[in-house]
Parts: sequence; structure tokens; C-alpha cells
Amino acid sequence: MSPHGKLEAIWVGGTLIVNVEEPLNVEALLKYSTEIEKAIKARRATNWKRYVSFSPCALGGPDVVSLTKKINQWCFENGYIACAIHITSAPQRFLYGSSELNCQFFTDDELALNWLLTQKV
Repeated sequence: MSPHGKLEAIWVGGTLIVNVEEPLNVEALLKYSTEIEKAIKARRATNWKRYVSFSPCALGGPDVVSLTKKINQWCFENGYIACAIHITSAPQRFLYGSSELNCQFFTDDELALNWLLTQKV
């Protein structure tokens, strides 16, 4: 299957901001994760944060969620200390579930960013 979906990532200081704007399939997520891994390694940051925002229709199925959780684990193994995840739809919250990592899920964008600011690098 060919990749489909839209994800944008940008560094703002020590925070990687990721916006998922359209539903992603596994192929697209693999493509984007490779690009993000390269950007993280090139930056050589030892401690950094991540903010992820999903548009209401932008999360894929269970296979995409499973891969996303593996990517989160890789990020924590590579210097990522905290992640605020902004998810507004009930199906997204159900699929994503919870995390054993220092990730917090929010339905309010401002609360998500404020929590992330409290996490010490």
C-alpha cells in the first residue's frame, strides 16, 4: 500500500512539535518516523520534549496506534523526557489508551502545553 496521511514536525527550542492533520496508514507513519528519527539524531539533543496534536480525524487504526507507541518508546530511549498529546475525539482516546512513559493526554491544547512547560529538561 502506498503512504497516505499528513504529518508536520518542527523544532521549537527543545521541543519537537508534531501535528498530525490527516489519518495516517502504517506506510506513511514509517516514512515520517524515519524522517523524524534523522532530525532527532542530527540535533544531538540529550534531553528534549515533544508535543503531539491530532486533528479530530487524524488517527489511524490499531496497527498505526501500536506503531506510534513503539515510536514513543524509541523517542524516550533517545533523550525525550516528556510528551503532551492533544487528542480531542473519543475514538482517538480509546485507541491510544494510556502510556507507561512520561506522556500525558489532553483534550485541551492550552493545558497540554502548560503541562509540558512544567516538565524539566
